[in-house]
Amino acid sequence: YRLPPRERVTLTLDWIAHKAGRVPMPVIESLVELAERRRGLPWARRAVTSASRSIAALWARPARLVEAVRRVQAPTLVVQGESDNLVPPPAVEWVCRLRSDWELVMMEDTGHVPQLDAGPRFLEIVIPWLRSQDLRPVR
Repeated sequence: YRLPPRERVTLTLDWIAHKAGRVPMPVIESLVELAERRRGLPWARRAVTSASRSIAALWARPARLVEAVRRVQAPTLVVQGESDNLVPPPAVEWVCRLRSDWELVMMEDTGHVPQLDAGPRFLEIVIPWLRSQDLRPVR
């Protein structure tokens, strides 16, 4: 949190988006505003650290990850960027092979956040999938 919010957002997008220049400016401005708000929250730094440790612990114990994946009861579409620098596509493919009912779409020319750096193409995938589902609230 030593970097100013705008610089932190820019560096993060450079890392997670395949082509950060495609992220719409209003989205960037919203992310900067959110980063500015979080900067003043006393728990924010601990929350990021805690989330990172939790994710690392799950990957460190594959049996727990497999168990968590098998417990998912909702229809699932996984959209993965082929140029993801954060979560390797082979890892996502491995997880998706655990569930024959999950649909995996690998998006070319995108990174970890295809909804940001390839928004229109992302929506071309997600909207038809959502419309094809008989989605009802779970009680």
